[in-house]
Amino acid sequence: MFSYEDRMLAVKTYYKCNKNLIAVYNELGYPSPNALRGWINEYETNGNLHKDSRKKPRYTQEQIDKAVSFCLSHDNNISNTVKVLGYPSRMILAKWMQEHGHFDKCIKPSCQKRKNRVKYSIELKKQALSDLLNGMPGYVVAAKYGCSISALGNWKKTIMVEKDTYRNKEEASDSLKEDYNYEATNDDPAVLRSEIEKLRSELEQLRFEADVMKEISKQLKKEVGIDPRTLKNHEKAELINALRNKYKLGRLLEYLSISRSSFYYQQTVMKQPDRYLFQRNLIKRIFNENCGRYGYRRIHAELQRRSVILSEKVIRRIMKEEHLTVSSIKKKKYSSYIGEISPACNNLISRDFHADNPNEKWLTDITEFALPEGKVYLSPIIDCYDGYIVEWTIGTHPTADLVNTMLRSATLKLKPGEHPIIHSDRGCHYRWPEWIKITEETGLIRSMSKKGYSPDNSACEGFFGRIKNEMYYNRDWSKTSIKEFILILDKYLHWYNEKRIKISLGGLSPVEYRSMFNNTDY
Repeated sequence: MFSYEDRMLAVKTYYKCNKNLIAVYNELGYPSPNALRGWINEYETNGNLHKDSRKKPRYTQEQIDKAVSFCLSHDNNISNTVKVLGYPSRMILAKWMQEHGHFDKCIKPSCQKRKNRVKYSIELKKQALSDLLNGMPGYVVAAKYGCSISALGNWKKTIMVEKDTYRNKEEASDSLKEDYNYEATNDDPAVLRSEIEKLRSELEQLRFEADVMKEISKQLKKEVGIDPRTLKNHEKAELINALRNKYKLGRLLEYLSISRSSFYYQQTVMKQPDRYLFQRNLIKRIFNENCGRYGYRRIHAELQRRSVILSEKVIRRIMKEEHLTVSSIKKKKYSSYIGEISPACNNLISRDFHADNPNEKWLTDITEFALPEGKVYLSPIIDCYDGYIVEWTIGTHPTADLVNTMLRSATLKLKPGEHPIIHSDRGCHYRWPEWIKITEETGLIRSMSKKGYSPDNSACEGFFGRIKNEMYYNRDWSKTSIKEFILILDKYLHWYNEKRIKISLGGLSPVEYRSMFNNTDY
């Protein structure tokens, strides 16, 4: 901290040196350029510098009293106080204790400022060893006599070595107690031994509980901190089998709160063959045949088609055990919005994506696939009736021709008298004159989402998400060319229409659903 006079001198020197920060430091030896800038700004703003310190005390008097009181009530342990309260540093707490008159009782040598090396007399060493052998903690003795704890150990070791006539350290220690006026404590050796045994028992119990929690995390993949008694019996049996070579069975049964008969019952159950072996293999085959795109609902529907009866709950459990997981990653989507280039249409869909008949409501949008070799764009038309992909185009650039070609091909599939609503976002592709001209010529009714409201076209966005989850994400495309990817994507879209079953359609694909209920061949 610099006084008011020092700061004013620096400011005056700054103007004297033609406002050169470095020249001020070279002449005065202080302050740093940043500090001087702050003083200059204050002087030029207020015409003067503040005289009193603006720094607020870091700790309130209430915090100081709390820390001192806590330290005194916990055996004057400075380190423990700092660890529990989270403040202050050991040096600061030692200073507070000194100010409250408790310096000699609790400050440790590590909290003191380093002193020059001093020589201690033999009398002082003897007195220090006497206090140490009387049961006084080492750091208290070190603080009392101004030495380090390691010095106390060296003094004791040196004197014991000198007493080489004794057969062991215990005899040397007894002699030290006699030589240095050792006062026997009132603690009974039997009581001390019992305390030691008690501590050993507690330590062994803590190790036992730690091993149990470690195996719960390793074997059962459970969260750390779970109560072992809340586990299911078959999980407890697996846990006991993992720890049985290290701990006795009775102790494990008691700790996990499971009877011996229940444990042996679970052992018998685990030795029995898998009752779902056939269904397990069938589920794995269905999952792999569809490239990992089917969740438990579609697998349940596929099993029903094959006359295999199995509940969704069991399918979910088997898939979890076999690690059959459908990939799901959210990515930023391509946005074609570049501004208001033509009047926007009203939102006629209003998030009602239900249709009673085919070709009543169409949805369209553009999505992007980023490959190492370049980008590929997909522009489809989705029928709200059953999710059928009416038409699609795939290209390497999101041009107007991409969507216009798709729309012209889709209108050729309409029957006389069919004029569906075609809903899109406010992208530029759907506001160019050519798109508007095609819709007017074919009698299509235009509808647009609100600006920036992707939920207004959520059904189409959901279709894009399913495509990317099932055939794009979590796959290595580094060795796939753009032409190869376009063929893969086109093959997937055909599979989506013709073979991919949908739960909402009763386990049928869009083509099967249309053929069954509309007598139409696709």
